[in-house]
Amino acid sequence: MRFAIISDIHANLPALDAVIDDMKMYHVDHVICLGDIVGYGPFPSECLSRVREITNYVIMGNHEAAAVDLFDVNLFYDEAKEHILWTRDQLSKEELKYIKGLNYMLNFETFMISHGAFQDADCFPYIETEKEAVEVFAQNEYKLMFVGHTHIPIIHRLDEENNYAAITKDVVKMNPEWRYIVNPGAVGLSRDEQFSAGYLIFDSDLHQVFMRRVNYNLKPIYDAIHAMARDEQHLEVLMERFRPKSVMKIKHQTAISKAGILEAVMRHKKEHN
Repeated sequence: MRFAIISDIHANLPALDAVIDDMKMYHVDHVICLGDIVGYGPFPSECLSRVREITNYVIMGNHEAAAVDLFDVNLFYDEAKEHILWTRDQLSKEELKYIKGLNYMLNFETFMISHGAFQDADCFPYIETEKEAVEVFAQNEYKLMFVGHTHIPIIHRLDEENNYAAITKDVVKMNPEWRYIVNPGAVGLSRDEQFSAGYLIFDSDLHQVFMRRVNYNLKPIYDAIHAMARDEQHLEVLMERFRPKSVMKIKHQTAISKAGILEAVMRHKKEHN
């Protein structure tokens, strides 16, 4: 069986459409979305509609959770927070209801999916480093896990002797006895050297992963961003995320510890229940 696994679309419709066209050549049986359909980009409703057309297998990302007030929007830096509030206004009541009903994880028997790490999945911990990956392996017994959130395509692997490896090859044959955390990268907002739409094809019969990168037309998204900008300064802020890495000047938020995020999420839940 073949699965197309997409993540972190971030309201980038041209990128999503390019990926949907590309996956047709693989004759996939199912499409799986790992969350963050919305956020940053100008096409939240359109991307949500397109994803719902192609799959029922969709899980909650942190941008979805914040859009429906299930995740504290104050944990985002100013640009992202402002855009989440804008996104809320773009989505219909029915779309917001749909998002609120999404699961944080799904079990496909032979593999699991989540937006971030599986422990405290509604807090959306990142899996970026060897230490973080090994911690996730230690917290569960799943052989195969698919996650998004980092926007970087990578496979974290543990062999039968618990030796760790980080794999970045385009085609990977997996040993069914070993354990893997697989990240397809981002459809709509690449954070690596290739400014293109990333996703993957997983062939469960061959135990093989095919990492895909797809070029797409940036003009429609640039035009839409220009249309939504209040002024030149706002335009510059909006455009930062959708430029190739060589010209990006992203302002990162102040680092918040995992314990701090967990505490903030629990406080937010208590206040809103």
